[in-house]
Amino acid sequence: MRIVISALSFLLLAAHFLRAGETGLLLLSLSSPLLLAVRRKWAVNGALALLAYATVVWIEAGITVARSRIDSNLPWTRPAIILAAVAAGTLVSALALIPLKKTDRYTAVIQQEWPSTAAFFLTAAIVSTARIKAPVPVLLFDRLIPGSGWVEILLLSSYAAWLTEIMIRARTTALIRARIWAAFSLVFFIQLLLGLAGAGIFFMTGKLHLPVPALIIAGPLYRGGGFFMPILFVSALLLIGPAWCSYLCYFGAWDNSACRVKNAPDRPEPWMKRSRIAILVFITITAIAMRHYNVPPPAAAVSVAAFGLIGVGVMIMISRKRGIMAHCTAWCPAGLAADILGKISPFRITISDACTECGACRSACRYGALEPGDIRKKRPGLTCSLCGDCLPSCGKRAITYRFLALDPETARAFFISIVISLHAAFLGIARM
Repeated sequence: MRIVISALSFLLLAAHFLRAGETGLLLLSLSSPLLLAVRRKWAVNGALALLAYATVVWIEAGITVARSRIDSNLPWTRPAIILAAVAAGTLVSALALIPLKKTDRYTAVIQQEWPSTAAFFLTAAIVSTARIKAPVPVLLFDRLIPGSGWVEILLLSSYAAWLTEIMIRARTTALIRARIWAAFSLVFFIQLLLGLAGAGIFFMTGKLHLPVPALIIAGPLYRGGGFFMPILFVSALLLIGPAWCSYLCYFGAWDNSACRVKNAPDRPEPWMKRSRIAILVFITITAIAMRHYNVPPPAAAVSVAAFGLIGVGVMIMISRKRGIMAHCTAWCPAGLAADILGKISPFRITISDACTECGACRSACRYGALEPGDIRKKRPGLTCSLCGDCLPSCGKRAITYRFLALDPETARAFFISIVISLHAAFLGIARM
């Protein structure tokens, strides 16, 4: 009965938005009852929030109608009472959902509900802010059906909550991470190919930008502006540190797939630790010089494309043969920036005194961050991307996530909820 009442409240809200001509909010209202069928605490919390929003909508509608009729010298009491009753009924339907969270039917499969709930609301907040603030439609749904972006936000938020549950429950997350990372990259490049085929709707600005990570640094230096990507990059680093490289980089997913052709990674060569510094200096000087000498955009684009193709060659020739992510750790200047600037985030991977220096974790690390010297120092090397693949390899459980004063399990849950929220948000808004 509680579910039926709540569903009716959503349908009444849909009728209101239908009359107001709000197509997007109409579709959101019609989609929201599906949360009640998910049987998860985060879904109930999401439905509660939407019903609370619906209550506010009815209150505002009542005030607007009352003021309008008063200004027109028309009777206003009856419509105001009706809308107040609808608002009260909507609030009651929301409160009626609270006991469901205590029943077995809606008990989440993880012990704590907060990580998945946090992922749901954080994803909704990130994507909603991007949708409202962006000068162009950033969501594909909005481009296909104007206003329907709210439905995409609901889907992305639900996906983030569901995936957070799975990641926290899993003892080994390496395979899950590889799959969702590859899926993110696939979605990104499929949209790129569709755009190149003539479907401009798949380009955010309607213009093509080469998808090479080094452009995050070189692009603004060459153009003398356009700092959206650097700001987005640094913002992500503030939240999740260098995990940008293991969850959010559409190019890194290729390197990950290439290196896993080999079962275990070789030791990184000494030159790999220095090469990215030289490449970062090179692209910085080159970008500034191109701007100074007014190199035309087509010529600059050819240079960027060549740099990107060489990076693909590094994946094929080195990553695939050595089992280590050579593109990310030896070629990509954005990866070096992420490793260094990522230290502004409080998230860390730590090695406790329980470590016996057995080296089992080394075979799980594709970033070359757990070499014998790093293990002896009880901290991963600079190239650690917080991917977490090494955690289950340690029989002593000496490797854990750390975040300020939180205990390791809470720190891990907190990290997963944030990084999966960003993954889901980028899945929705990351395109050319």
